[in-house]
Amino acid sequence: MEVLKRSTFSLILPSNNISHKSTEIIQFRITEALKFGAIPVIFGDDLVLPFSEIFDWRNAAIIIPVSLIQDINLILKKYTVNTIMSMQHTGKLLYQAFSDYTYTLSLTLTVLKHRLGKETGYNNVTHPSRDRSYEQFTIVILVYDRIDTMLENVASLKGLQFLSKVIIIWNNPIYSSTLTWPEIGVPIHLIRPSRNSLNNRFLPYDIIQTDAILSLDDDCIMKHDDILLAFRLGLENREERIVGCPGRVHKWDAVRNEWDYSWQYSDLWKVSMVLTGAAFFFTSYVMQSAIREFVDENLNCEDIAMNFLVSHITQKPPIQVICVHVCFIGCMYVATIQ
Repeated sequence: MEVLKRSTFSLILPSNNISHKSTEIIQFRITEALKFGAIPVIFGDDLVLPFSEIFDWRNAAIIIPVSLIQDINLILKKYTVNTIMSMQHTGKLLYQAFSDYTYTLSLTLTVLKHRLGKETGYNNVTHPSRDRSYEQFTIVILVYDRIDTMLENVASLKGLQFLSKVIIIWNNPIYSSTLTWPEIGVPIHLIRPSRNSLNNRFLPYDIIQTDAILSLDDDCIMKHDDILLAFRLGLENREERIVGCPGRVHKWDAVRNEWDYSWQYSDLWKVSMVLTGAAFFFTSYVMQSAIREFVDENLNCEDIAMNFLVSHITQKPPIQVICVHVCFIGCMYVATIQ
């Protein structure tokens, strides 16, 4: 089960009896894969799938003829990250639909009508009215006075898949009502806190309706593929760890006889933490008041504090995503890793 939770694909083998179009075991394995977010890879030329008359299974599963089983590696490599995430998204909705017994009964009646010729074509089996909080994410951007940079950042989010909304945390007490927001296809909400605090980015605002939150600095522009990769990794791990791009390392400096905290590290796989200026959270955390006060007094260290808190609760380190391109405009820092 733990392996399945970490898997992108789940192989579903055909029955030994070629006369069987489907079996209870096959149906169970498909449902199990959908439950844990893995894409079913089904081998079989004429396998009968649930509600196939009213649902196109190619949106949630990969169906491969038995004769092509030797080419499975090449076939799976053709699926892009965006396509994989879209299929996982549909699979999750499909599992939720199957878990609703009343709705499943309604689907069964629809299939019967379809077979009697009273309905034709595919239906929306995936129940779009259900909660979508787990399959989308909200972006929270903290801003003070780098307005033009922030607007450029927001504009770059246009067309980003699975984005629910963007929330701007305006820490500056001065606000220009003439500000023109770019059109990005999703709602942009402005929140003006009562005080300027770096902790404002971590508050559980009621307007956030998704489980996943991408915390961004106002000057941090990420490519869509990198954002989706981090989002996908967080969903696949099914854990409440921080998933981010820029990393930092701490190590003991024997010469100065003290701990050193730096971004200069030779081993990309050995990082101590990830910066919260480009990181996903998959649940809300509340820091103790003493820590929040320290952050407010020093106007720094909120990322260190949050990494400590999350790792203490989960007993696991953060996950760093090696991004292709992360640009921090404000400090003219560009990290490019091929």
